[in-house]
Amino acid sequence: MTAFAGILAKYRKFAFSERDKGYKFEKLMKSYLQTDPLYKEKLKSIWLWEDFPYRKYFGGADVGIDLVALTQEGDYWAIQCKFYAEGSHIDKAAVDSFLSTSSKEFSDKEFNKVKFSNRFWIDTTGKTWGKNAEITIKNQNPPVTRISYHNLMDSPIDWEKLDKGLSGESARIPKKKPFPHQNFAIDATFIALSNNILTLLLEKMPPLEVL
Repeated sequence: MTAFAGILAKYRKFAFSERDKGYKFEKLMKSYLQTDPLYKEKLKSIWLWEDFPYRKYFGGADVGIDLVALTQEGDYWAIQCKFYAEGSHIDKAAVDSFLSTSSKEFSDKEFNKVKFSNRFWIDTTGKTWGKNAEITIKNQNPPVTRISYHNLMDSPIDWEKLDKGLSGESARIPKKKPFPHQNFAIDATFIALSNNILTLLLEKMPPLEVL
């Protein structure tokens, strides 16, 4: 069992309730977005829905949005986190509520009218979406991007550190560095390629005229 799968199993086993289980997963996904290089540099802030400063414009209750992210450019993303059992089916009804709520306008602190510029759906099913759900999310405005179980598994994340409350670079899996003998082979290959390219260029050059 991978570290990520083990953490999900722990949440399922020890959560006090379905709400507690979902809350733990939402916090984990918040840390994931603060850590994965694909998103960390793009995002300025991430809120759990209960902490989002403008949620009053949506009625304030649980409306199908779990996280909200603010990008460096000032755009807002709506994020749904679904902690489903592996192999669960995602149907159109499960998607409709999120699409409806995340299409609404709200006002920021300067009372500017704002809409979400992007929407993300994170889930743990490990399966493709149902046909109707797949059709529903196509050509949406704002667009919908799915972060699947396999995307999460493939991310360069140390999930155990993330589960302990760490995030950012300290919770990433460090990139593997080549051994000294590998560095020597890489340098030798580069030199050989450079010499071959130089030889080819010299062969194609017209002969120099002697004045």
